[in-house]
Amino acid sequence: MKYKISINQDILKIVALVAMTIDHIALIFPTIPFDWMGRYIGRISFPIFAFLLMKHLNQYQIYKKYVVRLGFFGILSYFILKPFQIHLGFPLALPLNILLSFLFAVLTLKVFSFCAQKKMNLLLKIIFSAISFLIFSFLAFGAQYGVIGFCYLLLLYFYFQKPNKYKTFLILFCSFFLNVESYQGVISFIMTYILLKVDFNKVYPRLIKHWCIFYLYYPLHLLLLASIAYFLKY
Repeated sequence: MKYKISINQDILKIVALVAMTIDHIALIFPTIPFDWMGRYIGRISFPIFAFLLMKHLNQYQIYKKYVVRLGFFGILSYFILKPFQIHLGFPLALPLNILLSFLFAVLTLKVFSFCAQKKMNLLLKIIFSAISFLIFSFLAFGAQYGVIGFCYLLLLYFYFQKPNKYKTFLILFCSFFLNVESYQGVISFIMTYILLKVDFNKVYPRLIKHWCIFYLYYPLHLLLLASIAYFLKY
Protein backbone atom coordinates (compact mmCIF):
# COMPACT_ATOMS: atom_id res chain seq x y z
CA MET A 1 0.00 0.00 0.00
CA LYS A 2 3.04 2.30 -0.09
CA TYR A 3 2.57 3.32 -3.71
CA LYS A 4 0.06 6.16 -4.00
CA ILE A 5 -1.70 7.58 -7.03
CA SER A 6 -2.87 11.18 -7.11
CA ILE A 7 -6.13 12.55 -8.49
CA ASN A 8 -8.25 15.67 -8.02
CA GLN A 9 -10.93 14.84 -5.46
CA ASP A 10 -13.56 16.80 -7.39
CA ILE A 11 -12.94 14.48 -10.34
CA LEU A 12 -13.56 11.52 -8.02
CA LYS A 13 -16.84 13.13 -6.89
CA ILE A 14 -17.94 13.62 -10.50
CA VAL A 15 -17.09 9.98 -11.33
CA ALA A 16 -19.12 8.87 -8.30
CA LEU A 17 -22.08 11.07 -9.29
CA VAL A 18 -22.08 9.68 -12.84
CA ALA A 19 -21.87 6.09 -11.56
CA MET A 20 -24.66 6.75 -9.04
CA THR A 21 -26.87 8.25 -11.74
CA ILE A 22 -26.35 5.24 -14.03
CA ASP A 23 -27.21 2.98 -11.10
CA HIS A 24 -30.42 4.87 -10.36
CA ILE A 25 -31.47 4.84 -14.02
CA ALA A 26 -31.06 1.06 -14.01
CA LEU A 27 -33.04 0.84 -10.75
CA ILE A 28 -35.94 3.07 -11.75
CA PHE A 29 -36.14 1.75 -15.34
CA PRO A 30 -35.47 -2.01 -14.91
CA THR A 31 -36.75 -2.84 -18.41
CA ILE A 32 -33.98 -0.96 -20.22
CA PRO A 33 -31.30 -3.09 -21.93
CA PHE A 34 -28.23 -3.83 -19.80
CA ASP A 35 -29.89 -2.62 -16.59
CA TRP A 36 -27.74 -5.17 -14.71
CA MET A 37 -24.62 -3.42 -16.02
CA GLY A 38 -25.86 -0.12 -14.62
CA ARG A 39 -26.19 -1.66 -11.16
CA TYR A 40 -22.62 -2.97 -11.36
CA ILE A 41 -21.29 0.43 -12.43
CA GLY A 42 -23.16 2.03 -9.54
CA ARG A 43 -21.23 -0.04 -7.00
CA ILE A 44 -18.20 2.23 -7.30
CA SER A 45 -20.03 5.33 -6.04
CA PHE A 46 -20.47 4.46 -2.34
CA PRO A 47 -16.77 3.72 -1.65
CA ILE A 48 -15.74 6.97 -3.36
CA PHE A 49 -18.19 9.11 -1.38
CA ALA A 50 -17.28 7.26 1.83
CA PHE A 51 -13.53 7.81 1.37
CA LEU A 52 -13.93 11.50 0.57
CA LEU A 53 -16.31 12.16 3.46
CA MET A 54 -14.29 10.33 6.11
CA LYS A 55 -11.00 11.84 4.96
CA HIS A 56 -12.41 15.36 5.07
CA LEU A 57 -14.11 14.77 8.41
CA ASN A 58 -10.94 13.32 9.91
CA GLN A 59 -8.87 16.22 8.62
CA TYR A 60 -11.10 19.13 9.66
CA GLN A 61 -13.31 17.66 12.43
CA ILE A 62 -16.36 19.60 11.16
CA TYR A 63 -18.99 17.26 12.59
CA LYS A 64 -21.68 19.92 13.05
CA LYS A 65 -21.53 21.09 9.41
CA TYR A 66 -21.84 17.55 8.11
CA VAL A 67 -24.67 16.72 10.51
CA VAL A 68 -26.63 19.76 9.29
CA ARG A 69 -25.93 19.14 5.59
CA LEU A 70 -26.51 15.39 5.61
CA GLY A 71 -29.55 15.69 7.86
CA PHE A 72 -31.21 18.44 5.84
CA PHE A 73 -30.64 16.96 2.38
CA GLY A 74 -31.23 13.40 3.58
CA ILE A 75 -34.63 14.26 5.09
CA LEU A 76 -35.50 16.46 2.10
CA SER A 77 -34.70 13.59 -0.29
CA TYR A 78 -36.81 11.20 1.75
CA PHE A 79 -39.95 13.34 1.61
CA ILE A 80 -39.48 14.34 -2.03
CA LEU A 81 -39.21 10.76 -3.20
CA LYS A 82 -41.69 9.03 -0.90
CA PRO A 83 -44.82 9.76 -3.04
CA PHE A 84 -43.07 8.42 -6.16
CA GLN A 85 -42.00 5.27 -4.35
CA ILE A 86 -45.56 4.57 -3.28
CA HIS A 87 -46.93 4.97 -6.82
CA LEU A 88 -44.05 3.40 -8.76
CA GLY A 89 -43.01 0.69 -6.33
CA PHE A 90 -39.25 1.07 -6.75
CA PRO A 91 -37.17 0.44 -3.63
CA LEU A 92 -34.98 3.54 -3.79
CA ALA A 93 -34.30 5.08 -0.37
CA LEU A 94 -36.61 2.65 1.36
CA PRO A 95 -36.78 3.34 4.12
CA LEU A 96 -33.76 5.65 4.46
CA ASN A 97 -31.41 7.02 1.79
CA ILE A 98 -27.64 7.08 1.52
CA LEU A 99 -27.28 10.61 2.94
CA LEU A 100 -28.90 9.38 6.15
CA SER A 101 -26.51 6.41 6.16
CA PHE A 102 -23.65 8.91 6.22
CA LEU A 103 -25.44 10.98 8.87
CA PHE A 104 -25.61 8.06 11.33
CA ALA A 105 -21.86 7.45 10.98
CA VAL A 106 -21.00 11.14 11.47
CA LEU A 107 -23.24 11.38 14.56
CA THR A 108 -21.52 8.33 16.05
CA LEU A 109 -18.10 9.84 15.42
CA LYS A 110 -19.27 13.12 16.93
CA VAL A 111 -20.18 11.32 20.16
CA PHE A 112 -16.82 9.51 20.13
CA SER A 113 -15.03 12.84 19.72
CA PHE A 114 -17.11 14.48 22.46
CA CYS A 115 -16.33 11.68 24.91
CA ALA A 116 -12.62 11.75 24.05
CA GLN A 117 -12.36 15.50 24.70
CA LYS A 118 -14.39 15.68 27.91
CA LYS A 119 -12.84 15.07 31.28
CA MET A 120 -14.96 12.24 32.58
CA ASN A 121 -14.58 8.77 34.01
CA LEU A 122 -13.19 6.28 31.48
CA LEU A 123 -16.06 3.90 32.17
CA LEU A 124 -18.60 6.63 31.35
CA LYS A 125 -16.77 7.39 28.10
CA ILE A 126 -16.95 3.74 27.12
CA ILE A 127 -20.64 3.52 28.05
CA PHE A 128 -21.64 6.67 26.13
CA SER A 129 -19.61 5.61 23.10
CA ALA A 130 -21.04 2.10 23.16
CA ILE A 131 -24.63 3.37 23.49
CA SER A 132 -24.19 5.78 20.57
CA PHE A 133 -22.71 3.01 18.43
CA LEU A 134 -25.60 0.66 19.22
CA ILE A 135 -28.28 3.30 18.58
CA PHE A 136 -26.92 4.54 15.27
CA SER A 137 -25.92 1.09 14.02
CA PHE A 138 -29.51 0.00 14.72
CA LEU A 139 -30.82 2.96 12.70
CA ALA A 140 -28.34 2.06 9.95
CA PHE A 141 -30.16 -1.26 9.45
CA GLY A 142 -32.94 0.77 7.82
CA ALA A 143 -30.59 2.75 5.57
CA GLN A 144 -28.86 1.93 2.30
CA TYR A 145 -25.82 -0.35 2.73
CA GLY A 146 -27.07 -1.21 6.21
CA VAL A 147 -24.87 -1.83 9.23
CA ILE A 148 -22.00 -3.08 7.02
CA GLY A 149 -21.87 0.30 5.31
CA PHE A 150 -22.03 1.97 8.72
CA CYS A 151 -19.02 -0.03 9.96
CA TYR A 152 -17.20 0.60 6.67
CA LEU A 153 -17.51 4.35 7.24
CA LEU A 154 -16.26 4.17 10.82
CA LEU A 155 -13.32 1.99 9.81
CA LEU A 156 -12.35 4.50 7.12
CA TYR A 157 -12.37 7.32 9.66
CA PHE A 158 -10.02 5.49 12.00
CA TYR A 159 -7.91 4.31 9.06
CA PHE A 160 -7.26 7.94 8.08
CA GLN A 161 -6.25 8.71 11.67
CA LYS A 162 -3.47 6.14 11.58
CA PRO A 163 -3.34 3.69 8.65
CA ASN A 164 -2.11 0.15 9.29
CA LYS A 165 -2.44 -3.27 7.69
CA TYR A 166 -5.10 -4.47 10.17
CA LYS A 167 -7.44 -1.58 9.40
CA THR A 168 -6.76 -2.08 5.70
CA PHE A 169 -7.77 -5.73 5.98
CA LEU A 170 -10.98 -4.89 7.86
CA ILE A 171 -11.94 -2.20 5.33
CA LEU A 172 -11.39 -4.58 2.41
CA PHE A 173 -13.30 -7.33 4.23
CA CYS A 174 -16.27 -5.00 4.84
CA SER A 175 -16.17 -3.75 1.25
CA PHE A 176 -16.87 -7.21 -0.12
CA PHE A 177 -20.08 -7.44 1.91
CA LEU A 178 -21.38 -3.98 1.01
CA ASN A 179 -23.22 -5.62 -1.88
CA VAL A 180 -24.04 -9.27 -1.34
CA GLU A 181 -26.17 -9.56 -4.49
CA SER A 182 -24.44 -11.65 -7.21
CA TYR A 183 -20.89 -10.36 -7.79
CA GLN A 184 -21.48 -6.69 -6.99
CA GLY A 185 -19.43 -7.04 -3.81
CA VAL A 186 -16.39 -7.75 -5.97
CA ILE A 187 -16.82 -4.33 -7.61
CA SER A 188 -16.95 -2.63 -4.19
CA PHE A 189 -13.86 -4.58 -3.11
CA ILE A 190 -11.86 -3.60 -6.20
CA MET A 191 -12.91 0.06 -5.92
CA THR A 192 -11.95 0.11 -2.24
CA TYR A 193 -8.55 -1.41 -3.02
CA ILE A 194 -7.92 1.27 -5.66
CA LEU A 195 -8.99 4.07 -3.31
CA LEU A 196 -6.61 2.82 -0.63
CA LYS A 197 -3.85 3.66 -3.08
CA VAL A 198 -5.05 7.23 -3.69
CA ASP A 199 -3.16 10.10 -2.10
CA PHE A 200 -5.97 12.08 -0.46
CA ASN A 201 -3.53 14.52 1.16
CA LYS A 202 -2.49 16.24 -2.05
CA VAL A 203 -4.39 19.50 -2.59
CA TYR A 204 -5.79 20.39 -6.01
CA PRO A 205 -7.73 23.47 -7.22
CA ARG A 206 -11.47 23.03 -6.78
CA LEU A 207 -13.37 22.31 -10.00
CA ILE A 208 -16.77 22.83 -8.38
CA LYS A 209 -16.41 25.43 -5.66
CA HIS A 210 -19.84 25.41 -4.01
CA TRP A 211 -20.40 22.40 -1.77
CA CYS A 212 -24.20 22.73 -2.12
CA ILE A 213 -24.12 21.57 -5.75
CA PHE A 214 -23.10 18.03 -4.81
CA TYR A 215 -25.77 17.77 -2.11
CA LEU A 216 -28.52 19.24 -4.29
CA TYR A 217 -27.73 16.86 -7.10
CA TYR A 218 -28.88 13.84 -5.07
CA PRO A 219 -32.56 14.75 -4.55
CA LEU A 220 -32.86 16.65 -7.85
CA HIS A 221 -31.63 13.87 -10.13
CA LEU A 222 -33.83 11.35 -8.35
CA LEU A 223 -36.81 13.67 -8.60
CA LEU A 224 -36.20 14.04 -12.34
CA LEU A 225 -35.83 10.30 -12.95
CA ALA A 226 -38.83 9.45 -10.79
CA SER A 227 -40.96 12.09 -12.56
CA ILE A 228 -40.06 10.63 -15.96
CA ALA A 229 -40.90 7.12 -14.74
CA TYR A 230 -44.21 8.36 -13.29
CA PHE A 231 -45.35 10.04 -16.53
CA LEU A 232 -44.26 7.07 -18.63
CA LYS A 233 -46.33 4.79 -16.43
CA TYR A 234 -49.40 7.00 -16.36
